[in-house]
Amino acid sequence: MEKLKRISLNIDPVLLEAIDAYADKLHIARSSAFSVIISQYLAGQKGLSTLSDLLALYKEQQQKDLVPPVTESEITDCSRIMEEAEDFYSGL
Repeated sequence: MEKLKRISLNIDPVLLEAIDAYADKLHIARSSAFSVIISQYLAGQKGLSTLSDLLALYKEQQQKDLVPPVTESEITDCSRIMEEAEDFYSGL
């Protein structure tokens, strides 16, 4: 494992309080809380990207009649879930 890097950053005091509360809840250090939160955020963003890619691929395959059609309701549901996830992650 590569040696951890030390960084310095400026942060809003309210956000820092929320991070400290999260760290206390998990019984971990503040720096560990930052690592956990950032890792979760990045994994979520990767998941959203993967979901978008899969949906685009499915639509492409559907146009070639290689997969069964998706209903408008299913597309709407998927789009809504993606928007909610994006809103959630952008609010972190």
